[in-house]
Amino acid sequence: MRKITRGMAAGALALPLIVGATGVASAQTSGDSTYQQSGSAAGPHGAGSWYTGVSSQGSTDGVSSFEMGHNWAGKYGAGSNSTEASTEGGDEGGSSYKHSQNSAGKHGAGSSSTEASTEGGDEGGSSYKHSQNSAGKHGAGSSSTEASTEGGDEGGSSYKHSQNSAGKHGAGSSSTEASTEGGDEGGSSYKHSQNSAGKHGAGSSSTEASTEGGDEGGSSYKHSQNSAGKHGAGSSSTEASTEGGDEGGSSYKHSQNSAGKHGAGSSSTEASTEGGDEGGSSYKHSQNSAGKHGAGSSSTEASTEGGDEGGSSYKHSQNSAGKHGAGSSSTEASTEGGDEGGSSYKHSQNSAGKHGAGSSSTEASTEGGDEGGSSYKHSQNSAGKHGAGSNSTEASTEGGDEGGSSYKHSQNSAGKHGAGSSSTEASTEGGDEGGSSYKHSQNSAGKHGAGSSSTEASTNQDNQKGLLSGLLG
Repeated sequence: MRKITRGMAAGALALPLIVGATGVASAQTSGDSTYQQSGSAAGPHGAGSWYTGVSSQGSTDGVSSFEMGHNWAGKYGAGSNSTEASTEGGDEGGSSYKHSQNSAGKHGAGSSSTEASTEGGDEGGSSYKHSQNSAGKHGAGSSSTEASTEGGDEGGSSYKHSQNSAGKHGAGSSSTEASTEGGDEGGSSYKHSQNSAGKHGAGSSSTEASTEGGDEGGSSYKHSQNSAGKHGAGSSSTEASTEGGDEGGSSYKHSQNSAGKHGAGSSSTEASTEGGDEGGSSYKHSQNSAGKHGAGSSSTEASTEGGDEGGSSYKHSQNSAGKHGAGSSSTEASTEGGDEGGSSYKHSQNSAGKHGAGSSSTEASTEGGDEGGSSYKHSQNSAGKHGAGSNSTEASTEGGDEGGSSYKHSQNSAGKHGAGSSSTEASTEGGDEGGSSYKHSQNSAGKHGAGSSSTEASTNQDNQKGLLSGLLG
């Protein structure tokens, strides 16, 4: 073996000037044995050395190990490598391995390292590590990897990886982690991040995930992303979470932002639901934008609950502004499904521009209990270069034993040809004391004159009052 090794080294170094090698072997009656060898060579093109060692123990818990290394240097560069391995044969038997390698030359340099170990007892486990580095005229880079697992009752596994690079076109890095455990409370986790930068821009992203499989099951997820370049920049973020226990629930969040030469914008979303006895759900969304032609925003909310007292609610608002004008709107809605049922609605709208301005408002409400009732309100206003006007409407009714209804309306207008107004009221009641009433008035004025009118009407269904009126008549 020594002759073969020397022959290889001599051929590699092209007729070395100096060659040396030594070897030692020993054996003992106890069963232990060792072997060692080393050698070196040198010539006009470089020099090198090597060594080898082997040992074995013959006891009950036998152990064996192996070592080997090489080193060399010449006109094209230099390098070295080393390897170690050991194993143990007892009840708690295990194995171990190590390797390292290094090199350097006119095109660059590099190194790598690897470690691995395993354990064979009741709590058996395994471990692995690897790292690598390189550098040259086109750039540099490195990577690292770790892995570990355990085979006991509470089994678990872990993994880590990282990578980095840099060159004339940019730089980047990434990192990954993963872990799981197989016991009664099972769980898993994952993390990843990535970054990059170059002549066209830069960016990053991050991801996290986690789940647990016990009685109170749950899962969670997170993600974020960012970027920037010559055309603009942006970012986004996402979160998600759910739990599978008796009180089940889920939640979600998302946000996004962007900016560039044509404008900027952002959006945000939230969602949540819970599956317990008092079920419920909620949702929120908002959006904003701005650019050379104007700006705008919107917001939305929604919520419902599925318990004995069921209910639902909704809200929405919107705003905009630009070179032709501005406007806004708002909407609300709510209903409840319990014994005292009810519903409500509200809406408002506003606008303004070069031709005028206006606004409107609407309200509506109803209740479905024993004392039923309904109500409605509406108002509208406008103004422009030709005049202005407004109108208002109200309506109300109640469906209980004392039934009744009411109505009101008013209208006003003014312009270059004159002005006017009108008002109307109406009311009726459907109970034992029935009655009805009506009122109307109207007014106008202009360059040709003015006028007004008024009307009233009333009726009463009461028997005693009707009889008394007849006698008096």
